[in-house]
Amino acid sequence: MTYVDVYGKPVRLGRKLGTGGEGSVFEIEGQHAYVAKIYHQPAAADKAVKLDLMVKHAPAQVASFAAWPQTTLHRQPGGPTVGLVLPRIDNAYEIHELYSPAHRKSKFPNADWRFLIRVALNCSVAFEALHEAGIVVGDVNQGNLFVTSNALVRLIDCDSFQFSAQDQLFLCPVGVGHFVPPELQSLNLSSVTRTTNHDNFGLAVMLFHLLFMGRHPFSGRYSGQGDMPIEQAISEFRFAYGTNAARFQMAPPPNTITLAQVPRQIALLFERAFVNGSENPQARPTAAEWSQGLKRLEDNIAACPTDPGHYYSNHLTLCPWCKIVDNGGPNLFISVSIGSIIGRSSHFDMDRSWERITEVARPEQYFPLRIPPPTQKIVPRKVEQEKDPNRLIRSGLGWLALICLVISPAGLFNYLIAIFTLPLFAIYGAWWGYLTAKSPRFKIRKARYQALEHARHERDRLLLDRQDQIDQATEAFDDAFDVLRQVKARYANLEAQRIQELNQLQQEAKQRQLDDYLQNCFLSAARIPGIGPGRLAALESYGVDSAFEIQKDLLQLVPGIGPDLTNRLLAWRSQKIREFRYSAARGVPRAILDHVELKHAQARLQLEQQIKHGPAKLNKIRQETSAVITRIDAAIARATLEVKQREADWKECQLPYAKWMRSHTK
Repeated sequence: MTYVDVYGKPVRLGRKLGTGGEGSVFEIEGQHAYVAKIYHQPAAADKAVKLDLMVKHAPAQVASFAAWPQTTLHRQPGGPTVGLVLPRIDNAYEIHELYSPAHRKSKFPNADWRFLIRVALNCSVAFEALHEAGIVVGDVNQGNLFVTSNALVRLIDCDSFQFSAQDQLFLCPVGVGHFVPPELQSLNLSSVTRTTNHDNFGLAVMLFHLLFMGRHPFSGRYSGQGDMPIEQAISEFRFAYGTNAARFQMAPPPNTITLAQVPRQIALLFERAFVNGSENPQARPTAAEWSQGLKRLEDNIAACPTDPGHYYSNHLTLCPWCKIVDNGGPNLFISVSIGSIIGRSSHFDMDRSWERITEVARPEQYFPLRIPPPTQKIVPRKVEQEKDPNRLIRSGLGWLALICLVISPAGLFNYLIAIFTLPLFAIYGAWWGYLTAKSPRFKIRKARYQALEHARHERDRLLLDRQDQIDQATEAFDDAFDVLRQVKARYANLEAQRIQELNQLQQEAKQRQLDDYLQNCFLSAARIPGIGPGRLAALESYGVDSAFEIQKDLLQLVPGIGPDLTNRLLAWRSQKIREFRYSAARGVPRAILDHVELKHAQARLQLEQQIKHGPAKLNKIRQETSAVITRIDAAIARATLEVKQREADWKECQLPYAKWMRSHTK
C-alpha cells in the first residue's frame, strides 16, 4: 500500500507492527528509522490542521525523545490526512513493564532501583523540555511512555499533545482517569485548556509508580464505608502515603515502602503534588524540581549488604526491600538478585575462618590486674601542732591511771589495795579518755582515719566495678560466640537443605509449571469486563499483576473490587488454568528453581558474612571493654596511691607510745 507525504513523495508501507484504538502502525519500505501510523478514519479538519502545524513547527529540543510527527500522509496529493510518519522506537517497552515487578522480571531482568531512579530522572527531563517548548502532554499515562534497556525514555502519541502555533491552540481531548488531577476529574476534557500544573500531577503519579514499584499514590487501604475507587480518591485528595493519610481514612497497601524510606526532599515533592491545595496554579513541583531531587537521590544510594539486587537511599540504616521480604512479602527485585548471586564463587574457607574466631581470647583471660608501683615516695602529711589547754591534765591523768593499773595486781595480796586502785583507775581512765577525745590531735586522727576508710572503700568499689565489667564482657563474648557456633552449624546443613528442597520441587513439577504459567498471564493483557485502567492500577497497587495473584481473600482487600468483579477475575483465572498444558519433559520451570537457588545462595552469603565478621565482632567486645578497663585501672592506681597516702597520714598522727610500739613489733 502506498501513500504520499505532504510534499507529494510516495511512502510505501511494509509489515504491520501493531494496531491501537486510533490506528495501525506499519514499517516503511526503505526507511527503517521511521514508521507510518494510518488512522482508522481520516483526521477531522481541525486535527488535520494541528498535524500540519506540528510538522511545520517541530521543536528541536524534543526530537531526541519524542516520536514527533515528521510529515502527514495522504491517499493522494492534497487529499485528507489519513496518517503520519513518525520516528521508529525500537527495543523499548511501555513504562509499566518496568515499574510493575511482575513484568520487570522478564522485560528488564537486570533493572534495580538505581535503574528506576534513572528512568524517573529522564522522565522529568523530558517533561521539562516539553514544557519549556510550550507543549503540554495532557494525556499522561503508562501507554505513551516507553523505556529502552539503557533507561532512555521515549514519548509516543505526540499528536494528542496540547500544542499551539500561529495563534492557534489545539487541546488534548482525552485523559486516563488515574493520571488526571483532582481539579479535572469531573470535567469534559475535550474543552479544557491544560496547564503544566496539570501535567505535573500526571508526572508525579508516573514517578511514584517508578519509585514505589507500580503502586498508585491514591490506591490504599480505605477505612471508611464502601469502596474508594482511585478516581474518587484523587478528586478528594486522599493521598494514601501522605502525612495526613489517616485523616482521610487511608493507609498504604501491604508490602510497599513508604515516604519515610525516600529522602525527605522527594517525600515533600510528592506531598506538594498530591495534597489539597496542589490544584492552585503552579503549586505542584515542576519537572525541573523533580530533576534536581531525583539527581540528588541518584547520587546518594546505598547497596544492601545482604542482597546484591537491592539498593536504597543512604539516609536509611536498613534495607527497606529486605524488610518487605522479612515480613513475608515478595522480593521485588528477584531477577536482579538471581543474576547477581547464583553461580557466584565465594572462595570461603570455613575451617580457616573458624580458627580465626577461636583465636580471640575471652575477656576474663585478657585483663589481669596490674597496679604499677608509686612513682614517688609516700611522705606523710605532718600533724599541725595546736594548743591543747588540757594537755598537762590529760598527761597527769594518764600517768595516774597507769600507776593505778600497775599497783592493782597487789590487790591479790591485800584486797584494800584493789578496792582503792581499781576505782581510781576507772575514774582517771574515763577522765583521760574524755579529755583525749576532745583534744585537737584526736580529732585529727579521727578525720584521717575516716579519710583512710573512704579511700579504701573507693578502691574496693573500683575493684568490684572492674570485675563486673569483665564479667559482663565475658558474658557478651560467650553469647556472641554461641551465635557464631549456631551459624556454623546452619552453614554446614545448608547444602543438605538445598538438595532436599530441590527434590521436593521435582515431586511438585506440575504445580510449579502451573504457577509459572499463571505468573505470566498478565492482567494488563487481559480483557475482563469492568477492569479498566483505574481498577487495574488498584489491583497492581496490591501486588495483583497476574492470574497467579488472583485469590479471593486478597481481592477482598483491593478498593473497588466487589463480589461481581471478584467472580469475573476468579473465572478468568480458572480459564487460564484450563488452558494450561503440563510438559513432563520441561520439569520444574527454571524461574522457580532459580528462586530456590537464590534463597539458599542468599542464606549462604549471609552466614559467610557473619562468620567472616565474627573475629571483628568478638574483638570489638574486648576492645570496648579494654577502653573501660583502662579507665578503671587508672582510677584504681590513683585510689591505691590514695590509700597508701592516707595510711601514712593516719600513722603519722598516732600517739608517741603507739608509734614506739609499732616500730618495735615489726
